[in-house]
Amino acid sequence: FDKPDANVNQDSLIKLPKKYHLVHNSKTYSISLREYQCLSQLAHGRKVKEIAKRLSISPRTVETYMVNLKRKFNLKDSSSLITIF
Repeated sequence: FDKPDANVNQDSLIKLPKKYHLVHNSKTYSISLREYQCLSQLAHGRKVKEIAKRLSISPRTVETYMVNLKRKFNLKDSSSLITIF
């Protein structure tokens, strides 16, 4: 991953930030790209298995991201996460 692939047009690549920031109760929280992707998919009504399939990760990994997000925001359920998002 250190060297760009010579066969890829570098101008066509989309660069994504490594961290995203969400504000909740006047406090800013940093979340990872994967946490953001999982949360975005959840907010669009997708289930854990579907999110996992779309992101090419295991359902357990998606669940872990959700647990981490709830812990960061001190929330009890995923619906509260969606509200913040």
